[in-house]
Amino acid sequence: MKIELITEKQFIEQAECYYKDYMKRLLRNTPEDFYYFLNNKYNMNDIMESIIKKTRYHFFDDTDECRMNRVSGKVSYSKVKQHLRRLWI
Repeated sequence: MKIELITEKQFIEQAECYYKDYMKRLLRNTPEDFYYFLNNKYNMNDIMESIIKKTRYHFFDDTDECRMNRVSGKVSYSKVKQHLRRLWI
């Protein structure tokens, strides 16, 4: 049995990875949308929320097998969002 310890640092690192991957894909596929999102605060907030949800799903999967093998600490989503904002600016 493998036990995973989830920390806030790991959560932030994974969210940062998803964010960078999303922005690279957006820049490569639709550059005009990329610059629009960079200048539009409300759309960037939506993107950050969806990245946090995706990361939350990745870390806190609700299947019974994953829940039994995982020890999770408290993750401050405001710190995660603050970190993603620093990447955006």
